[in-house]
Amino acid sequence: MGLFDFFKKKPQAPAEPVIEKKAEPRNLKSGLVAELPISVADAESYLATLKSAAGDELVWEKCDEAGEIWQSRFPSGVAYQKVYLCPGADKNPMTAPLGFTL
Repeated sequence: MGLFDFFKKKPQAPAEPVIEKKAEPRNLKSGLVAELPISVADAESYLATLKSAAGDELVWEKCDEAGEIWQSRFPSGVAYQKVYLCPGADKNPMTAPLGFTL
């Protein structure tokens, strides 16, 4: 490459900006209110993965015939939180409602 070859190159168009697609922010009430249920494929297997925020095991009680409202309890019987689910998804989510861990 000669001294002046640098100036002979054709200018290139600027590269397209890279736009990172960020995950949609999760609504903090998802699964905790009837208006924002969590879509699940299998309610019982999803609930079996949920633990309290402190990591404690939970026992689940179905509150309605459709299996959309579930009450969590500690093994001692003390109530923890209700969770609202919507059956019919292709797979269970990999996230937990606020106040729970997987």
